[in-house]
Amino acid sequence: MWRHRTVWRFATPVAIATVVASALPGGAFGVTVVARHNPRTTVGAAGPRRAPAGGNGAGLTSVSCPGIRTCYALYYDGASQGVGDGVLSTSNGGKTWGSLPDPLRRLRAADPANNNSLTALACPTPRVCYGVGTGHTIMATADGGQTWRARRNLVGQATHLTDVACPTVAVCYAVGEDGAIVATTDGGRRAWISQDSGMEQDLTAVACPTVRSCYAVGNGGAIVATMDGGATWARQTAPGSAATAALFSIGCVDARACVVGGQYGLVLGTTNGGRSWRVNNAGTDDLYGMTCAGAHACYAVGRTGAIALTRDAAATWTTLPSGTHNDLASIACPSATACYAVGAGAIIVASTDGGRTWRSQPNPLGGGAGDGTTPGRDTGAQPGTTAPGAATAVQAVGMVVVRSNANPSRADLGPDGIVPCSPGQGSNGVVYTRDTGCPITARLEARLQAILSSSRGADPICGCQNFSRLRIVLVNSTADRARVDVTWLDFGPGHTRTFVVLHQGGRWLVDDEYPAGRPDQDIYHDMAHRTR
Repeated sequence: MWRHRTVWRFATPVAIATVVASALPGGAFGVTVVARHNPRTTVGAAGPRRAPAGGNGAGLTSVSCPGIRTCYALYYDGASQGVGDGVLSTSNGGKTWGSLPDPLRRLRAADPANNNSLTALACPTPRVCYGVGTGHTIMATADGGQTWRARRNLVGQATHLTDVACPTVAVCYAVGEDGAIVATTDGGRRAWISQDSGMEQDLTAVACPTVRSCYAVGNGGAIVATMDGGATWARQTAPGSAATAALFSIGCVDARACVVGGQYGLVLGTTNGGRSWRVNNAGTDDLYGMTCAGAHACYAVGRTGAIALTRDAAATWTTLPSGTHNDLASIACPSATACYAVGAGAIIVASTDGGRTWRSQPNPLGGGAGDGTTPGRDTGAQPGTTAPGAATAVQAVGMVVVRSNANPSRADLGPDGIVPCSPGQGSNGVVYTRDTGCPITARLEARLQAILSSSRGADPICGCQNFSRLRIVLVNSTADRARVDVTWLDFGPGHTRTFVVLHQGGRWLVDDEYPAGRPDQDIYHDMAHRTR
């Protein structure tokens, strides 16, 4: 349901890549630059439900549509650290969206120190919705979101819930960190009861095609399923590299046929209730959201506006033109032809023809403005294409991440001409300024300087102090936006961060960065790990 991409088989991974390896004179520094367009199979942390903020700082993180014309979407407005600050709704197919009261306002009024927030939403009927979130929060409404009430649950106080699925108005299942699963069969009137998943990994998504059959997925290739209403949960094994991958999303056609989405476009499909899983790739990047509708049609959404469709349980995929470069976090398809997807920058795109065309829908948060789409018009740009000169996006990232420290003459860092852009001595030996030629946006420059002023020795980019080896990978690129992954190879299996690079004024400029798979910890929201 949530999240958390041409067909390419993991069984025969043919890398379409350019690899450049070089060393600093004397062998002191090694840089590997990789520009590739095939998905990767490295292990990464599970993605959050929160979509990264777009141009207006707002984002939509979860959408649920109990009817073709009725949908609810969970949002944050960019003014706080909360994952969910409110709910938008439409009852006319998205012609207009309105803002509903904050589901947590009563809890916050009673306890001003309460900073919990909602992460996922499920609406089994046009009037009934359930929201789950941090601090084991569970909320419910029976009047279309006008009023919300907290529901008691028997999961640990510190447990964060990440997703919820409700096959009926009374039966719901929620999953969360440390393998947590809670369920209700009476709409939560008495309590949500904890169920034993047998898992320790964080669970990020759940799908329940019937009241007794549910599947949940998460970190480390985690897949668990129940066919008896949660009395027992059995672990299922993902083959090959998928067994250790981060899985972000799942959708089910019925109790036997489901599709899973994960990091770097990884997809899995089953048609036999999970006894075996097919591993494939959708030809996209991370897939944060998944839903199934109609005759075996399953839609996946993810990074940089990716939307992909399969009709054969992940065997083949078709990439659909969303028309936005914004990350998409969640998708709901109340019928075989009607679909709604939401994400960063408060973007809402909708289709009424089974995904062939998508229209952006304006809303009170401003979605559709400045996100690469035109409100109310067909979108047509194909996401994920490679822009001419995309290698310069890699160069820009290389200039930012490579250290020069006190020796700015160290310029020969590879055939791509990567020259460090931090020639001065800051509080920790690095300075990031545009006037010295550092290819960063003005807002990133301001943020880096703020972090450096309070840093206790850690580089604000990598959150580390010393390193000597890097691998730089071009993940994807469009005409004006690219994503580049950098792995610091000195730290065990590797420490990877994702960089967002924008094409402005004829140059590629680094604008943001975060731990791979964790856009909620981007440089504008996460301060703790950069100042330790």
